[in-house]
Amino acid sequence: MSGTSLRTRVALLVGAGAVALALVAALVWATFSSARDVGTVVTTSLSPAASAASDLVVAYDQLDRESRTYVLTGSPSARARTEAARARAGADQAAVEKDLAGDPALLASAARVTAAATPWLADVVDPAMALRDQRPLTAIEIVAFLDRTSTAYTDVAAATDRLDAEVSAARDAATDDLGVLVRRLATALLVSGVLLAALLLGAYLLLRRWVLHPLDDLRLQLRDVAQDGHRERVIEPGGPPELYAVGVDAEAMRRALVHEQDAARAADQGLAQESPVVTALRADLATEPAPYADRLEVFGRIRPAHGVLAGDWWGVVGLEGGRTALVLVDVSGHGELAGLVAQRLRSVLVVALRSGFEPGVVLERGATSFLDAADGRFATALVAVLDPEAGTLDWANAGHAGGWVLRAEGGRTTLEPTGPLLSTLGGRWATRATTLDRDDLLLTWSDGLVEGTESDVSDEGLGVVLDRLVRTRLPDVDGPAAPPAREVVEGLLAALREDAPEWGRDDITLVAVRRTS
Repeated sequence: MSGTSLRTRVALLVGAGAVALALVAALVWATFSSARDVGTVVTTSLSPAASAASDLVVAYDQLDRESRTYVLTGSPSARARTEAARARAGADQAAVEKDLAGDPALLASAARVTAAATPWLADVVDPAMALRDQRPLTAIEIVAFLDRTSTAYTDVAAATDRLDAEVSAARDAATDDLGVLVRRLATALLVSGVLLAALLLGAYLLLRRWVLHPLDDLRLQLRDVAQDGHRERVIEPGGPPELYAVGVDAEAMRRALVHEQDAARAADQGLAQESPVVTALRADLATEPAPYADRLEVFGRIRPAHGVLAGDWWGVVGLEGGRTALVLVDVSGHGELAGLVAQRLRSVLVVALRSGFEPGVVLERGATSFLDAADGRFATALVAVLDPEAGTLDWANAGHAGGWVLRAEGGRTTLEPTGPLLSTLGGRWATRATTLDRDDLLLTWSDGLVEGTESDVSDEGLGVVLDRLVRTRLPDVDGPAAPPAREVVEGLLAALREDAPEWGRDDITLVAVRRTS
């Protein structure tokens, strides 16, 4: 047995996975934050600034051309274009400075444009235009103006070109950085995905090694003990401490079962030695839990209240034409006397069925077995003839607690009594019919099934108890994923016993029959 508990292993695995994921998440978040910041700078600052810087170059170039034209020609339209170019240049300058407010170096480059343009406009362009507003310039004045404006505008053009180049370069560099960060983010996401997949794969492999394999081994050992009858084979626990403890408990349960089996074998041997008649009756009344029936799946259980003989009996009888009869008898009382009555009644019912009588007449024949009863005993009985080929079910019910046909498509049909109890009073029993489709389930029981529970054991109360158990413990009993008949019977018996403080107060019988084709 490994010393590290399963809880500790899971905690370590979860802790390691959480740390790894936290580191990857931190890397992804840091990369994402950087990419977001750079992207914000590019979209809200550098790109608008680059556009405004390019417009500023065009605006100053137009201002230079139009001012020269006005000084030479005095055209009013040229003057209007000059003023428009000056306004546009001022707006572009303001836009550049606003967009570059967070970058001192580029903002200084924008300031150099202003420093170059201010003396050019104030000392050269504006005086010449003011003089031209008054009169035409002489040839000497024009030559002097053109020489001075060309020299001064060279500095302005150089400053605007430099600003445009620096802003564009900064934008391109930031865009490149953004591309690098995006690739880094994609890589981080890929790494996180691979890491997550690796963690899931590792968790699955460790789960198989720590839990699934030990559980499979324990399950195979338990199945070997339960189904193959090897109760003497020791269950060897394994796996982490929690599963090891389960294996130890399973081995303790196996030992208790072996002890009970030995005690039951000894009791049977004593019974065979001291009471051969009871032994013979028990063998004669014994019913195979899963008898063969054509196109039907049958399973049932009888649990005597006392000893080995029960007043309950059930069985199937093969009839002509692929039909099968199901018989369930519940004689009042329990013990060996009730068993004798059940044996006699069973014989009469089986002979009547094989003689070809319908269920109602079969019960009339069965009632004759009580004509000479001196102890006042009576019985309830249900006789159902199932015909998978025709898809029908014919039944007669002698005061029995009843039964259900649970439909595969939902709903149910109750096999209600069709006559009185079987007793010295005799009587008549009607035969009724219903359909039996594929996967429909016939479920019938004796009233001892809920004796000892805290619920009302009247017929209505019994049905309510069974309905609750069927819906809560076996929700798919009449659905598309219906369990086998054996699982239906064993599951209901286990659930009822769990809720019954006085289990075994009366003989208990539960039978399930499902049409398979």
